[in-house]
Formats: sequence, C-alpha cells, structure tokens
Amino acid sequence: DDNDDEEEEEEEEEEEDNEEEDDEEVVNAEEAKLLKYRVAVQEYQAMEQQLKHLLAASQQPQGEDNVDEEVEEEEDELELEREEEQEQVDEEKERKHRAALKEYEKVEAQLKQLFHLQDLYKQQAKKLQRLQERQEQEANNDDVDEDE
Repeated sequence: DDNDDEEEEEEEEEEEDNEEEDDEEVVNAEEAKLLKYRVAVQEYQAMEQQLKHLLAASQQPQGEDNVDEEVEEEEDELELEREEEQEQVDEEKERKHRAALKEYEKVEAQLKQLFHLQDLYKQQAKKLQRLQERQEQEANNDDVDEDE
C-alpha cells in the first residue's frame, strides 16, 4: 500500500508538474501572442500616424503656398531691380545736373568777363573820343594861332 501510495503521490506530483509545465507553456504562448498583438498594434498606430500626416500634408495647398512664395520672391526681386534702376537714373540725373550747373557757372563767368571787357572798351572809347576831341581843339587852336 505504501508503495502504491508513493507511486500515486509521485504520479500526482508528476501530473501536477506536467500541469504546471503545461500551464506555463500556455501562459508563455499567450504572452507571446499578447506581445505579437502589442507589436502589431504599435505598428498599426505608427502607420495610422503616418497616414494622418500624409493626409494632412496632402490637404494643405502647399503648391499654392510655394507658388505664392515664389511669386512674392520674384516681385521682391523685381522691386529691388526697379529701385536699383531708379537709383541709377537718379544718380545719372544728378550727375547731369551737376555738369549742367558747372557749365552754367562757366558761361556766367565768361559773360561777366565779357561785360567787364565791354565796360572797359566803352571807357577806353570815351577816353579816346575825348582825346581826339582835345587833339582837334588843339589843332583848331593851332590853326587859329597860325592865322593870327
């Protein structure tokens, strides 16, 4: 009986061990399934996020924004070119104005000199006329003296 009892106990222990091992295997298998499920869920969520980003990106009128930015940049560049051209035109006008002003001042100085020379000429002409008149009077006086 004792042997039978021992054998029964051993069998029961073995069965319990087997059951525990089976339970552990089942638990391990379930944990592996759960882990696979978690990984699959994470991958799904990552893909879902990517899709959301792609959808949001596709719904934004990026092309129009880029076109608007390009147009704005081109307009800015054109405006800068216009400003530079206007600056060059203004500088050229200023240069021409200064040159014309110098030419005017030069002509004005020449005119002043001419007027001064004209005044000198008139003064000399008056002196010459007076001198001639005096010479004529003296000649007339000499003639008068000789006649007497």
